[in-house]
Amino acid sequence: MENNKKKLQIPSTCALLFMLMIVCAILTWIVPAGEFDTEKVGNLNKVIAGTYHTVDASLVGPWATIMAVVQGFYKAAKLMVMIMFVGGAAGVFANPVVALIPIGIILATNLGYDSFTGFLLVYMGAYSGFNVGWANASAGPDCRKSHIIKKKDFRSRRKSFFFLCMGQMIRRIF
Repeated sequence: MENNKKKLQIPSTCALLFMLMIVCAILTWIVPAGEFDTEKVGNLNKVIAGTYHTVDASLVGPWATIMAVVQGFYKAAKLMVMIMFVGGAAGVFANPVVALIPIGIILATNLGYDSFTGFLLVYMGAYSGFNVGWANASAGPDCRKSHIIKKKDFRSRRKSFFFLCMGQMIRRIF
């Protein structure tokens, strides 16, 4: 006997976000708008207890709900392009080291170097470790056979390392 019951499927991420957006737009008509008075203490704005009061509501209609998506894309375009670039770089490098590159950039800029040096600090360390990993003496002969690097591939890596170092030196000079 076949089971004709359908499994409960979770909607896609975009559908969930759209539903959440509609619920929030409806809530602008239901939940009263209000705010607390604040005082500036140093660099912080602190809330003054017992000063809650209502303000004019900014109601969101159907057209404004749809336009909020367009305006959000417009305002976040630079961030979205950066995320796509980093995502593409992660695919090219296929390496978790990409997540450490921002830490290297922050470290290098705090030490007085430029951000490219921070990139090289992390990436070249991982790159050089990858290139000599096949020579690991603690790995057995069976392990080494599966990690043999072709000479042609090794030469192209040396060339790219050379050009990255040359680029950094030229950048320092000019």
